Amino acid sequence: MKDADALAYCGYLAFRCPSLREFFRKHFADCNGEFYPHLWMSEVATYLTGTGVPTGEASEILNALEEGMESGDPSVDEIIFVSFIECLEPISGRVLVAPYKTLRENFDMVFGNI
Repeated sequence: MKDADALAYCGYLAFRCPSLREFFRKHFADCNGEFYPHLWMSEVATYLTGTGVPTGEASEILNALEEGMESGDPSVDEIIFVSFIECLEPISGRVLVAPYKTLRENFDMVFGNI
């Protein structure tokens, strides 16, 4: 882990969104105490696109991701863009990010305006 800002943001996201705390703990356990922000963010994408995620919970996570993209921190932008947005499926991902301006704009850069 070379970027403290990316690590800090992932910790913030897990703290702000309690449903992600278990993913955070499991990630540390699975990676022998190491933390890989890109891998974890792709796990968040998989979780959000899975079935059974309550709408309020998904909204809370997506709001936090939107704020992260709006922060202007290049390392936070990178982990969200590369490891969250690029891990989404084109159709379901578009529906997921549609209400979030910055996430949607970045999604469109990857997949086009579908």
